[in-house]
Amino acid sequence: MDPTKPIVVFEHVSKSFGNRRILNDITFTLHDKEIFGLIGPSGAGKTTILRTLIGFYPSDFGRVMYEGKQVTDVSDLTRQIGFATQDECFYEDLSCEENMKYFGTLYGIGKVDLDDRIKTLLGIVELENARHLLGRQLSGGMRRRLDVAIALLHSPKILILDEPTSGLDPVLRKHMLALIERIRDNGISIIITSHILEELEQVCDNVAIIFNGRFVALGTPADITKQYFPYDEIHLVTYPGDYQRIVESVRAQGVVIAAVSIEDHQVRISTSEPERAVYAILRSIAGMGEHLIDLDIMKPTLGEVFEKLETEAPRAP
Repeated sequence: MDPTKPIVVFEHVSKSFGNRRILNDITFTLHDKEIFGLIGPSGAGKTTILRTLIGFYPSDFGRVMYEGKQVTDVSDLTRQIGFATQDECFYEDLSCEENMKYFGTLYGIGKVDLDDRIKTLLGIVELENARHLLGRQLSGGMRRRLDVAIALLHSPKILILDEPTSGLDPVLRKHMLALIERIRDNGISIIITSHILEELEQVCDNVAIIFNGRFVALGTPADITKQYFPYDEIHLVTYPGDYQRIVESVRAQGVVIAAVSIEDHQVRISTSEPERAVYAILRSIAGMGEHLIDLDIMKPTLGEVFEKLETEAPRAP
């Protein structure tokens, strides 16, 4: 697999319903074995992007490319996509295995291939021991994993996950994120929508933030956070706490300090060089006879970027 190979490309895609523009000049690339995150408030256009991708909506302007060719017959692309929505797609009165056999038959998969596929997928989503449990007997995390397994039955190259961890407790969310990475490692490109931005920051190679039908940020989580919050903040507590002298010593060692705030018996130092700054701080306090009580590096997050962009985003007409 080539992680630089484009699988799907949106080129200047726009979509309107009546007089309302839902998508406005959307451009992005989904690469081979990439996890791509879509972030935005309700009504921003995330679902419309996904429905345009699977061919449910035709675009008004722009084009969608798949493996270097313009998509003219949406069925050519939809056969390569698995979609696990927030709404469960299986039958409560069928077992995990029976559900997968039923949907596999709808996909036209032969019995031998289907049996092999079910066995493999139940292993990937860790439902081997639950294969005979009815849908209504499954826990929340197991239900999500069954949905994912069904979405992968026809061996798609792209998997869309709409809020895959919504409603799950922290332990189950962690398991779901590990599953997503396993699926990617099996050669599948993944698009995720989620309102839990820390999770997207953890697993996504690239993310797009959308407001009112426009991408306002696109890139790696690290690049986006650095663009809007170029400084990390070091929180330092020492005793007796001669913070002015410590800061002067750190600056004297050539560390660029953007801002300093001293309050509540601690100093906050904003810098674009957190590693150099920490090294300089430790050298300084050791030479001054200060006692280190606490030191934390606070890095900006996607959540902070989202909140900043939300306050700046123009309102929909």
